[in-house]
Amino acid sequence: MYAWKWWREHRGRAITYLIILSAFAAFIPWLNPAGPPHFAGQGYVPGAVETWRIALVVFGSIVLVIAGLGLGASGVGDEFSQGTLGFLLAQPRSRKYFVWAGWLAGASAVLMIIGLAVLISLASLAVLTKTALGWKLPTIIVPLFVLGAVVYGLTFFMTALTKNGRNGMSYSLGVLAISLPLPWALETEAKVSVPSPFDVLEASKWATSQSAHFPFVAIIGWGLVALAFPLATQFLFERAEV
Repeated sequence: MYAWKWWREHRGRAITYLIILSAFAAFIPWLNPAGPPHFAGQGYVPGAVETWRIALVVFGSIVLVIAGLGLGASGVGDEFSQGTLGFLLAQPRSRKYFVWAGWLAGASAVLMIIGLAVLISLASLAVLTKTALGWKLPTIIVPLFVLGAVVYGLTFFMTALTKNGRNGMSYSLGVLAISLPLPWALETEAKVSVPSPFDVLEASKWATSQSAHFPFVAIIGWGLVALAFPLATQFLFERAEV
């Protein structure tokens, strides 16, 4: 299976990202300036958990962007530069299979990285507070995974477009660099609102707030964008010459 081939060749990179994020996530509960999270009355001090959320989202998004770039650059498009595409296409499989098997393998690795890191961080938080935490806290996984999937999908597509993993990563990094200041500049100067993939991180506030509403529109919208990249890659890959 191509998904197993992808994992066998790139598991070291995925596990490295997992270790880095998980190691930091385990210590995030200790980052509160007032000391470890503690309890007052019937519930935990809101500021301590909010500090945990912000630290996890900031560092988690940084690691996931790096992971998305690195894993996306190892997508099926990089088979062109490695000279292995001819061998793959000689197998009794359609080109669509290789695109989606490769994309799903990488997307699953992104989900594994953020999912395990958040659960480890929550376990550390539960040990420090010596109590069960709210059921909403694990939902922080959702916006972080969507961001990681968008970055991974963008790099996956750029790699297929340029037929080279290094070029795909460079192009994707350029797009991301523009997506940060451009929406702010347009909204400030031209009063035009432009969506950014980093908007999905606002959904993390729902996990620690009693009044915030979950932004289904942003999550679903950027989730569809993440799925649009492998579709675009399939279109390119099916028309590419070996």
